[in-house]
Amino acid sequence: QGKFWEMDDQLFGKQDIWSTSPNPRQNFINMASEIKLDIEKFKSDMDSKVVKNKVQADLASGNKAEINSTPTFFLNGNKIELTTLDEFKKLLLK
Repeated sequence: QGKFWEMDDQLFGKQDIWSTSPNPRQNFINMASEIKLDIEKFKSDMDSKVVKNKVQADLASGNKAEINSTPTFFLNGNKIELTTLDEFKKLLLK
């Protein structure tokens, strides 16, 4: 619906709310409503088998790569865990 970044802001800005909810569906619907998405289309997309399969595939890929937080960085196919921007810069300059 052309509002990826607006929804991205909602999801990350309200992560503490929906991530602890046993069923965050209504939280997502509320966020979509706040940014004026077509709610019926949004619900239809959430219920779509195609969308569910894509999410499951992405989740499986993330689990296989041992991604457990964002951001997660890879360099030359290897997961790197750094704590500072300076460490990241040094590694990139090697």
